Amino acid sequence: MITKWTILGPDEKIKKHKLLLKCDLRDILSIVKRLGAVCSRPEKLVSSDYNFVIYLLDYNKEIEEKIKTEIERIISQKSTQRKPPQPKVETINGEINIPVPELEIKEKPVPIEVKKEEAKEEKKEKIKEVLLGPASPGKASVEKKFEAKPVETGKEIKKEEIEEKKEFKEKEYERLKLKWSIELPLNPMLSFQTLITGSHNRFAHAASMAVVENPGVMYNPILIYGGIGVGKSHFIHSISYGLSSRIGQKNIFVTNGVKFSIGVGLAIKEGFIDKLEKIINECKVIIMDDLHLMLINNVNKHFISKIIEGSMQANKQVVFSSLFPPSELEPLENLLGINLSQGWMVDIKQPNPQVYRMILNQLLLNMDVKLAEGDINKFFVSRSMNFKNVSKYLFRTKKFERYLISLSQSLLHQDILAILLGEKDDTSLMTEADLRNVSVDIERFKDSRCFYKWGFFYPKGMKDYLNYVFFKLNDVSKKYLSMDLIWNTVFIEEYDTDETYGLPFKIGNYLLDKNTNGVIILGPPSNAPLSSKEIEFSHLCEKICESMNIKFGFISFTKLKGDSSYLNSLLELI
Repeated sequence: MITKWTILGPDEKIKKHKLLLKCDLRDILSIVKRLGAVCSRPEKLVSSDYNFVIYLLDYNKEIEEKIKTEIERIISQKSTQRKPPQPKVETINGEINIPVPELEIKEKPVPIEVKKEEAKEEKKEKIKEVLLGPASPGKASVEKKFEAKPVETGKEIKKEEIEEKKEFKEKEYERLKLKWSIELPLNPMLSFQTLITGSHNRFAHAASMAVVENPGVMYNPILIYGGIGVGKSHFIHSISYGLSSRIGQKNIFVTNGVKFSIGVGLAIKEGFIDKLEKIINECKVIIMDDLHLMLINNVNKHFISKIIEGSMQANKQVVFSSLFPPSELEPLENLLGINLSQGWMVDIKQPNPQVYRMILNQLLLNMDVKLAEGDINKFFVSRSMNFKNVSKYLFRTKKFERYLISLSQSLLHQDILAILLGEKDDTSLMTEADLRNVSVDIERFKDSRCFYKWGFFYPKGMKDYLNYVFFKLNDVSKKYLSMDLIWNTVFIEEYDTDETYGLPFKIGNYLLDKNTNGVIILGPPSNAPLSSKEIEFSHLCEKICESMNIKFGFISFTKLKGDSSYLNSLLELI
């Protein structure tokens, strides 16, 4: 329920109008959906009379009226009382303040028995979240969604309707019994309303909209592919939300390559693969992000092939995304016995400079990172940094800033980014003296009582560098975060730098058997074959760890003497 809202005029720092609201998240999503490209990504407020802020990328009387109309519509829908009189609009020094009259709500005392039942329900919800993973909109609270309501006078609930709801409830419980969060939780901020379109993604956008409007008709199956950080996952979430609204969440199954392949393996091992197949067979749409990241082995290969091929033959709408183009997915097709070429394949390219700046400005605004034009060009534009990395560096900037505040210190955002991006790194070459002049007891990082359980991978033949790396990790932690690093190193393993294909999947399979919170990988040396694919190698390992809920850090071998790789890894892990 929206209880309070106001529109503030631009200030000196942020030259955009701000819409401040005190309301529920579903109200925010409704407003963003209605206003579309006018809105920035909503931000949560903590120390304020309001709990959300939306920056208005454009503002005029027409937009103001549109906002008022939408808010009044939400209030009138939710209020059970008579609609309050139209509030007056007051403008003082560029501030438009439109208060919403507070409603008087008289609460009845809740019996103790009812409170106990509510506590039980809350406990059930927590258990379900552990089993299934974070709930996405439309999937939460199965009991509440179909809670029996008293029959109103003059109305009867049809028997067929009751049976249908009961059947759906049973299906949802089958999903909750799965012991691995095989379904992908959706991000409410990744929707068609927040997607900036241009020549780089216009065809993908048109095809995705056609899938939402007429699932299973034309673009089926559809494969959306493109490089790192071009917006593939944004399309996957947008399609999922669109279809969820159109045909219902119960009819779509959303996952990614890692979650799906691990989930199938566990289902086989635990003896409930038939339940998983039943769930998927009853869905009308199958959506899989990062198809290329499936961890295929002799145990799960047959069932993965059977499920995907069966869905395609049944003319269900199937949506895939991939980092690699179709030509590079041929080994996966041969392994699973599937044929992706029978459907549609659309690529997303890098945006042109104008659209790149639009998206970049939106990310900076959403993360509340303030940079001068010259710094934006230096840090991001000149490097042509992809948006996945932009988001990561902005996230680390804010996280580092919070650590500094807790230490009663402060740095400007441009100074923090200069450190994180290695502008102040020592770029001189490593020497034997550098390796000899450090001393650290690696055993101290094997404290089994510590909550942080991390693993460490290093290039084959580079064990002599471990002391230096562990010393630098602790040194950087003290220098920037004022922390003496303590963790439990579950394993220290080497990997083969001659292996340019398949290594991230081997690392993923190894991590399946280890109880770790996080992992750090020391990148390959510059003379190793894998060095030319370091960016791709790091990205694939990170995506696999992300899907397994393992935090990921990567230290570039070519930047061993600098601080940036160590600090970036620590900010991801701690």
